[in-house]
Amino acid sequence: MRKILPFLSLLLLGLALAAQPMMGSGGMMGPGLSSQGLLDLVPGIADKKPSELTLADRARIADALSVKLQGEHFVRHAAVSSFILPGSGQFQVGKPLEGSFFLLAQAAFVGGAMAGSYYLMPADFKAAWGDRTAMHDLMFSGRFTEALPAMGVMAGGMALAFVNMSLSSRLAYRDARELVTSGKISFTPRLVGGMSGMGLGFGLGF
Repeated sequence: MRKILPFLSLLLLGLALAAQPMMGSGGMMGPGLSSQGLLDLVPGIADKKPSELTLADRARIADALSVKLQGEHFVRHAAVSSFILPGSGQFQVGKPLEGSFFLLAQAAFVGGAMAGSYYLMPADFKAAWGDRTAMHDLMFSGRFTEALPAMGVMAGGMALAFVNMSLSSRLAYRDARELVTSGKISFTPRLVGGMSGMGLGFGLGF
């Protein structure tokens, strides 16, 4: 048992890490925006010196940045929410049928794993559940192999659930990015007062 539990733990950890949305430049969280990239959002601004920027120019930059950040937030929110609850990102990007499929699949994987594991668990293991001393005695009594089928079903179901989470997240990211890039979904500049009352902040809520 001491050899099997670490192996299962490492397997599930590896699946969880592999399933998470990618971070970093060009990953699931989207590309970073450099200073030059910010200036490129507004035609005619990049060739000007900072001292040459008018108030109207600065307002155009703020508007472009607000729209850009809202688009990135929309894409990120769809991907992350679908990883937490498979299918939710699909509902956000206008694909309810696909979202329902991922949601039902997740319920089937998790529910099936729990039900199958409970069904295969020996009766005395079920009776000892929640009693640390009784569970310890059973697990190290040499009878732990009787619980392996139940543990295998649970591990398999959770692995499938992680795969479902990953696929739902990646597809939601792809579809949300396509909506933003194609202009099928658009955003309007949203400027709000800063916490201290000075400067400008950007409202990114949906």
